Amino acid sequence: MSWIGKIMSWQISRESEDTSNLVDSENLGCLESQDYVIESNSVVMKEKKISDITLSQASWIGSLMPMLALPGGFVGGSMIEKIGRKATIEFSAVPFATAGLLIALAPRIEMIYLGRMLQGFSIGALSVAIAIYLAETTHNSVRGTLAMLPAVFGCLGILLCYALGTFIGWRPLSAVSSLLGFVFFIFAHFLPQSPHWLITKGRRDEAYEVLTSLRRQRFNVHEEIMSIEISTTVDRTSCNYGSLIEPRNVKSLGICILLMLFQQLCGINAVIFYSASIFKDAGSTLDENVSSIIIGVVNLVSSTLAAVFIDRVGRRPLLITSCLIMSLSLLSLGGYFYLKENDPVNMARVGWIPLLLLMIIVGSFALGLGPVPWLLMSEIFSSDVRASASAVAVAVNWSCVFAVTKVFPTLVAKFGSYLMFWSFAVVCSFGCFIIVLIVPETKGKTLEEIQNELNTDLSGTDSRDVTASQTVNESSSNGHINQVIVSECDNLSLESD
Repeated sequence: MSWIGKIMSWQISRESEDTSNLVDSENLGCLESQDYVIESNSVVMKEKKISDITLSQASWIGSLMPMLALPGGFVGGSMIEKIGRKATIEFSAVPFATAGLLIALAPRIEMIYLGRMLQGFSIGALSVAIAIYLAETTHNSVRGTLAMLPAVFGCLGILLCYALGTFIGWRPLSAVSSLLGFVFFIFAHFLPQSPHWLITKGRRDEAYEVLTSLRRQRFNVHEEIMSIEISTTVDRTSCNYGSLIEPRNVKSLGICILLMLFQQLCGINAVIFYSASIFKDAGSTLDENVSSIIIGVVNLVSSTLAAVFIDRVGRRPLLITSCLIMSLSLLSLGGYFYLKENDPVNMARVGWIPLLLLMIIVGSFALGLGPVPWLLMSEIFSSDVRASASAVAVAVNWSCVFAVTKVFPTLVAKFGSYLMFWSFAVVCSFGCFIIVLIVPETKGKTLEEIQNELNTDLSGTDSRDVTASQTVNESSSNGHINQVIVSECDNLSLESD
């Protein structure tokens, strides 16, 4: 485990014993990071040993991954219900590892395309499985921090790949990606099952053992098991996409889709994927590799800060702060390019401005708008639609990634850089307004409590039969369980047997 992993492990272990997922989170983050580096035109075009890669081919190399992540998310959403969260994570590592080998050994561009498609499918499935798995296995007091670890280690992986990219080409990087995929598969085998999934399958004793192992006597496992049992019993219907349009799910789905749209339409992927071109067009004198490494460091630092503060200040403050800073920075970046177009001589003297603004944009994105929507996706849905809703959210997200990656160069050529960045600034401003209005705060709340509040806000009274779950939470503060709840959970236990 890297030095940052050790620091994070030490810090979190002081607050909770839910540290069994740390190593796997690190592997997942580094696994995904290679994708972002390959999607940078500067990296793809550095080594042309297959043939001369055209700009169109480089564009497809960057966009095939998000395009195949879309069906991967739907397949992953179905798999986590049928074979479980853990098995889905294991399964998804195999095509990713295979894809890395295909790309590293590719004699023709078509094999790179195939590798990118396999990577996209795998990442799409993992996007659903990992988020839900972490939400269901971690305690609510540190759920935000632990769920942010894949983002932190992903930023670490991006930084390492940027650094390695100054010395080696994309083939060795792809080989490293393949190796990480196999390592990830091995570590995933030792992960515990999700207690929520075990209970839905009637395996209550196994769920109790898993929670006891994760919590290490620091929390009341019996109460947590009963709360999960009651919520999953209330939600025990067949998982289908039609349930998403029911009144109790529409608000959560709308919030999640809007957050995913804001996350991608804020222009972050356009900024990162084409950072080398932005520096070149801006007339910056800094080497593109140095610029990328600086941005990678900022990305890592901001993600680490987000993981540290997510369970202290909450989700909403980080999202709002992130959107506000990004909006102002994108507005300024657009202004720079506008002035450069009209007065290139004088603006060439301040070529450091785009680097500074890009650092602020990337840092503010990593602080909130980047990781928090994925965390909320795993928190705000009821157990019966969590998988299908997450699949829809992932599909929306990766569709936007594909569209922005594919269309951004064309739009810049047609309308100019400054208009595009101003458009992204408008999206961030509108996103901030929507977040203030409708996004709930989930800090320190159990998944069941979040559902209770969402349904109460929707109808004025709780629209679901959650009285038992609420009583469990209320009675826990008094140190005893209400007898009515004990009787109800005993009946549920007999049914599962």
